Amino acid sequence: MEKQRTVRIHIEGIVQGVGFRPFVYNLALRLNVSGYVHNNSNGVEVMAQAASAVLERFLHELEHKIPPQAVIDEFTVAEVIDAQRFERFEIRQSIKNATKNTRIAPDLCLCADCVQEMLDSDNRRFFYPFINCTNCGPRYTIVRDVPYDRKYTTMAGFNMCKQCQAEYDDPRNRRFHAQPNACYRCGPRLELYTAGKKLLFRGTDQTASKELIIKAAEFLRTGMIMAIKGIGGFHCACDARNTDSVKRLRSLKYREERAFAVMVKDLKQAGRISRVTPQAERRLQAVDRPIVIIPKALSHDVAQAVAPNNKNFGIMLPYAPLHYLLFEYIDFPLVMTSGNISEEPIAHANHDAFTRLSKLCDYFLVGNRDIHIRCDDSVTRIWKGAEYMLRRSRGLAPNPVPHKAGFKRPLLAVGAEQKNTICLAKKNKAFLSHHIGDLKNQEAYASFVQAIKHLQSVLDVSPQAVAYDPHPQYLSTQCVHDPPPELAGLNGLPRIPVQHHHAHIASCMAEHNLSERVIGVALDGTGLGSDNTIWGGELLVTDLTRSEKAGGLTPFLLPGGDKVISQPWRTAVSLLYQVYEEKTTNHLPSTWKTISQDELSVVLYQIAGQKQSPLSSSCGRLFDAVSALAGVCVRAAYQGQPAIELEQVIENDSAAPYILDVVKTRGSYYLSWHPLVKQVAEDCRNGVKPGIIAYRFHMGLAAAFSGLCGLISDETGIKKVVLSGGCFMNMFLLTALDRSLQEKGLQVFTHSMIPCNDGGIALGQAVVANQLLKEK
Repeated sequence: MEKQRTVRIHIEGIVQGVGFRPFVYNLALRLNVSGYVHNNSNGVEVMAQAASAVLERFLHELEHKIPPQAVIDEFTVAEVIDAQRFERFEIRQSIKNATKNTRIAPDLCLCADCVQEMLDSDNRRFFYPFINCTNCGPRYTIVRDVPYDRKYTTMAGFNMCKQCQAEYDDPRNRRFHAQPNACYRCGPRLELYTAGKKLLFRGTDQTASKELIIKAAEFLRTGMIMAIKGIGGFHCACDARNTDSVKRLRSLKYREERAFAVMVKDLKQAGRISRVTPQAERRLQAVDRPIVIIPKALSHDVAQAVAPNNKNFGIMLPYAPLHYLLFEYIDFPLVMTSGNISEEPIAHANHDAFTRLSKLCDYFLVGNRDIHIRCDDSVTRIWKGAEYMLRRSRGLAPNPVPHKAGFKRPLLAVGAEQKNTICLAKKNKAFLSHHIGDLKNQEAYASFVQAIKHLQSVLDVSPQAVAYDPHPQYLSTQCVHDPPPELAGLNGLPRIPVQHHHAHIASCMAEHNLSERVIGVALDGTGLGSDNTIWGGELLVTDLTRSEKAGGLTPFLLPGGDKVISQPWRTAVSLLYQVYEEKTTNHLPSTWKTISQDELSVVLYQIAGQKQSPLSSSCGRLFDAVSALAGVCVRAAYQGQPAIELEQVIENDSAAPYILDVVKTRGSYYLSWHPLVKQVAEDCRNGVKPGIIAYRFHMGLAAAFSGLCGLISDETGIKKVVLSGGCFMNMFLLTALDRSLQEKGLQVFTHSMIPCNDGGIALGQAVVANQLLKEK
């Protein structure tokens, strides 16, 4: 008999909650390997005993033929001398270690097997809206701690019935150790309420559940607005074809014009309302089920109010069991927008939803499985045939970003104010949180604090330094300097400020594993510059430690400060004044019918006296001004609207791009917008269509920044250009600048899986702070 070898295998990564232990068990049975497997706080440990040849095959398949949702970060094998003799292979109880290195899987869309069972009238889970298995269902949003066992999730209060327990205990069953495993007898239940909390239906069994779903579908069909509890929080839903319902939801949600997301039953329905490419199809069907930005079909039945002044829809497919059940009884797309009032975090707790959404929604579809971490839908689009992420959240968080250089010590980066995410970094990984949102109120700040606490717990990261944006008014920055009691561990840690636009460029560099000096083009709306003015149209020569301003837009005044964001005409007047001075009023567009003489007088007074008018070089505000001058968006209902709508009206044309002059000052190159403003004003006087003005502006801006990059490249010898910042959510600008830079022989790096907007700032802060610590 061949001598037996025994090895201990340590595996880290996404190996809990994805069917990894049953995979190991069944592999061991098939190859006749004895020993055991168990979870611990670091991942999975396997003790394997077999003849040498068998063991080698076992190790190969164990590392290379893993379950589809598993990810291995570390795979180490150690020989065990004088090991005990194992008679069989078994799955042992999990062990809670002193340290934790395991990764929690993101939430997964419902798998095809569970969909089939849920719609099978002979199956005991027929129409059960909480069906799941090891291949699908909630993960990150229900986890309180690791290892990933039921008692550390929000399913802890549901004791399994005999049938569910038998499935849970059977390594050959698809639900072996599926922590949210449940059924009608023992699991969560769905309930339908009025906005006044009157219970209408309770899904206690198959019949009751089906009746509940039919009634909910009827309400949606007849124009009602419904709060629907999903995986990461509540959605507000209504018939996307019903103009009155959509407008009512807009009014109640205080979301006047920004596009709503749409959920469709399947790809066929998606194809009826949008022009779906093969790449978009793949992203729609992926396990993370993001919202995908897709051009509208030329003809469709979706209400114009769903995405006004926009050529695209944000579309997603069903991902939770409840979504699939509803689409059994409706044949139309649903508006599925986040369950909140604008500027607030998404509601995720039942009591909170009733409190905050009862004035928005007529009915509530509520389950009693708690959501521990709220998590908005991810948003992406396809650019040049590849992924271009706009919001990285449900289905992707908290997957890490690899960082080959490694982190000198565990770090926390707290991100910016808008589109906030946080980042915890250790070893060679940066863990980005879900989308937290804009930190502008106490609810959002509380969600921010909870996200830090939760990630610290499940990743077992006690940061030894904190990176932050130097803007003193950001709540994230204030948290670092004056931590709340829940984050008392941050007191006394080294605090490392990272300039906003340096962090933008560094986030894209991290995505491409760049560390050398690059030319960074950082275009966005707002970020505090190193000179304490508002930046946003910057060319930087930078690496991961030093960032020097090499040029950008010449600054201009923002009369009224933050008021210019909702009143872009103010910035337009400022630019006109700085060009025409006392003759400014002669050049105001005739389309400005809603601006009173009193408003105009106040703004001219502020500009002339430079009162309440901070200096800015923001590209985002330049977009606002041109949009207002062209009559596209004079007053904004949401942040970014003027720029978004300016891109939407572009008419491809052979008209010459607008010119921006290049001015060299103190060794840096600046783009003067004075000639551009004159050209725009002249086109407006001559009745040139807004679409042509938009085209000339975009092409002129791309040519000007490309030209600056060329000049800086010639002087420095740097050939790599990195593009980052929220303005690069504009696909026309991104494409034009990318093409122009490549024509100059420069190598262009853009974002893909990390958002170009402030959702990527925390990653940039982390890698810059890490490099500074290494050099110190």
